[in-house]
Amino acid sequence: MDLIRLGYPVTVFEAEKEPGGLLRYAIPPYRLPDRILKREIDWIKGLGIEIKTGRKIKDPIIMFKDGFSAVLIAGGAWKSFPLGIDGEKSEGVIDALKLLREISECRPRKITGNVVVIGGGSTAFDASRSSLRLGAKKVTLAYRRGIEEMPAEREEIEAAQEEGVEILTLAIPNRITARGEKVTGIEFLKAELGDPDESGRRMPVPIKNSEFTVKTDYIIPAVGAMPDVGFVGEKKVTTPKGLIDASENGQTIVEGVFAAGDIEMGPSSVVDAIGRGHAAAGGIHTYLKKITPKKKEELEKSIQISLGPPLCSRFLHATKRLVEPEKVRSFVEVEGSFTDFEAVEEASRCFSCGPCYACPVCLPNCKNKQLVAQIEDADFLVKAPLELSQEITRNGPAEFTLRSDGKVKDVKLYSLTSNIDPNLCISCSRCEEVCAYKAIKNIFKKDQRIVLKVTHDPCASCSACVSECPGGAITQGYMSDNEILSRLEAEKTPYMGIKSLMSFWSTTSPFFGAYDGIVELMSERKPSPMFLIRALARTGKGLLVIKPDETTGSHYLPWEEPPSEVVQNTWDLLMMVGISPDRIKYQDLPRGEKPTVLLKEFNKQLDEKNLGMLKIPIPKSIDSPFGEAIAILRILGANPDMNPRDGSANYRMVRPRGIAFFEGCLPLLHMMGKAHKLFDLGPTRHAICKLIEKTKIDAGAIEGFSCPSKGLLNTEQSEMDEIVSSIASKNLKAFKKVKPVKLILGTPEAFLSFSRDKDFRDATSALPDEFLNALKKNKGLIKFYSTVAVHPACKMEKDPFYESTIKLLKLVPGVEIVELEGKCGHNGFNNLSGESKDSAIDLMNEAASKGADMLICTSPYCESHLLMCNREGSWRTVDIKISDVYRLLYSALQGDI
Repeated sequence: MDLIRLGYPVTVFEAEKEPGGLLRYAIPPYRLPDRILKREIDWIKGLGIEIKTGRKIKDPIIMFKDGFSAVLIAGGAWKSFPLGIDGEKSEGVIDALKLLREISECRPRKITGNVVVIGGGSTAFDASRSSLRLGAKKVTLAYRRGIEEMPAEREEIEAAQEEGVEILTLAIPNRITARGEKVTGIEFLKAELGDPDESGRRMPVPIKNSEFTVKTDYIIPAVGAMPDVGFVGEKKVTTPKGLIDASENGQTIVEGVFAAGDIEMGPSSVVDAIGRGHAAAGGIHTYLKKITPKKKEELEKSIQISLGPPLCSRFLHATKRLVEPEKVRSFVEVEGSFTDFEAVEEASRCFSCGPCYACPVCLPNCKNKQLVAQIEDADFLVKAPLELSQEITRNGPAEFTLRSDGKVKDVKLYSLTSNIDPNLCISCSRCEEVCAYKAIKNIFKKDQRIVLKVTHDPCASCSACVSECPGGAITQGYMSDNEILSRLEAEKTPYMGIKSLMSFWSTTSPFFGAYDGIVELMSERKPSPMFLIRALARTGKGLLVIKPDETTGSHYLPWEEPPSEVVQNTWDLLMMVGISPDRIKYQDLPRGEKPTVLLKEFNKQLDEKNLGMLKIPIPKSIDSPFGEAIAILRILGANPDMNPRDGSANYRMVRPRGIAFFEGCLPLLHMMGKAHKLFDLGPTRHAICKLIEKTKIDAGAIEGFSCPSKGLLNTEQSEMDEIVSSIASKNLKAFKKVKPVKLILGTPEAFLSFSRDKDFRDATSALPDEFLNALKKNKGLIKFYSTVAVHPACKMEKDPFYESTIKLLKLVPGVEIVELEGKCGHNGFNNLSGESKDSAIDLMNEAASKGADMLICTSPYCESHLLMCNREGSWRTVDIKISDVYRLLYSALQGDI
């Protein structure tokens, strides 16, 4: 269509009898009726495009001999992937695309008995629902992952379940059973989810000896498809994955030959294929005219922008079900269309409301972009030319003079487009996975490291990537974490110490700061626990998080952690340090209600529970969001308003005159890891508890203890004197209450802190010292053949804790010890810079160069920093295991944990 509008004659060669491709032959009529497809094709023909059916072109090169100037290959993905298991050639195994093709050609087969469909995508669900319509008694859809990981749309899954399709998850096909040539069943292996793969979804891992069989009469594999292409002329144009290799504008390595759609990007949505067709049309135009894209003109400093509320509704209209699920036995259309009024409202919402509802169609073609304009004390959403937004995104906020209705005002414009710092990017690809607009792509740096980059034009400023980034590498101009927290800190509130974060979708106001005490966000911005902890510190008493209303939905993918779970993780963190989780509230905004009413109710609830102001000096010397959150939690623990709870600890409370045990910073890092998906020190905590039990050390935890005492922070952050003194006072009170004869400590940070405090010095002992005597008597150490490199705590150099660790390792038979000289620079939590990254890599390389296959850390901070830098696909330069002495000892006692 683009080409014919530019004046080029266009001919389409279709191999099948009817035009439409996979839309006609792979999507059943109950989802895409023939009349709709015919109407669209007739409209295309009406533009003057000639369509020749029944003409399969084996080699596109011959088209040039027939007088064509350029060729576009857009053949789709028609070739199904095999299951690759025994019995796949048995009678009763039906290819999903073949089944759907038979239906589209009005020659459907009769299906009776039971059917098992293998797969989790749209084709698998189309085959399942079609089998019911063809007479199947029972249809089971089996998928190797869970429902949350299915690539099919949520609406498809729910519709299939409503119609009676049963879903079997975590089931890996193992072999097909048959009697003679006829299928009788399929054997599966039960699976559990392991580490994420390249797509970000967790890989299914088969469980040994978990085979089970499902009896069935038919098996329909639908595990993926690929194009069936090879050479163009004498040149091989395909990638190792069988796709045509094409540039952004569709150009292949063969001059004049272009490709678009599934054939060059793999099976995807119709919208994606159409988008690639538009790009290829632009490429063909520049090729035929022998022109290069125009350079963007210099920006003018006087530009008109539009202000004011969007003239549309934000209410999402749902499609109507035409046929009741229990009555589905034919291929008639199951979903109705919008009324004229609803269609107009939907179109208005998609093009006018700003950050759209997960619809990537209009964004690349829109000539304007959302920005935030700051005029005097008011902040507005505005739409400005695309070039202006690109300039501000590159160079930062810009000041302009705004002329409107004869009035002149100064305006400052802020970008809303996300930006990724390649030096901080750890290449986990979670931002790419959650981006509904396909605005984030992988790029290779010169050092062969993969980093992520945001493409400006399709970015919808929804904040999903910012919320999902574990390393704080993504910022979003006006909507960055620091910008939001600054506004929250400065926001006026009608109630002392209580403020709120509210999704923009929860209100029809296009203006920020419309309500006192409330900071508005652009969309359902899923905050991380560390962000909520930092936000609470800036309110002083309580934080109200208002979630979006149900009609506006969410930008996030189905398997992503929902905001409610993020809040729950934050509550767990607060409880762990003795702060009431009631200080953070997560609730709906009732329709028609003003958010300030919720603030009033929240304030009353906190007063009824006697939860007053929290004294939280914000650590100014810490640049890292993660490091700041940890520091705030340690400060909060100084003045708890409830008894700490930690359900993950399994050791008993210390008895009077017994030995007191304090882990130190391990619980905090463990909880942050669980909540923020960075790392998990749970195995270390488990190993410590089991070692104490195994070696019969009579130790328990003191309730109310927290780190540090007067020793550690007092020497580094003078502004924390009062807080540190408060911690020390409460620790001493709890210590004297149980009157232990000894205090043993689990981390070098805790050991240094308490050993420097005169009130604890005489009773303080490092946990490795306690293990030394106990393990010397233990005869059960298993030989652990390994070379381990030992890394001392960065800030304490070779302290007594480290020396005890070395002595402990020498007790393990088969272990060769290498002591390291370098530092990992664990202050990466305070400032995750390129320097701290490089120091971690240097340390791992030093360990590997000395023959170590395991790097043992004495500090949980160092271990966590190294784990983050050594993530697969991240800054990793050497494949070395990162662990700690406790886990190694436990392995030597009892086997791997």
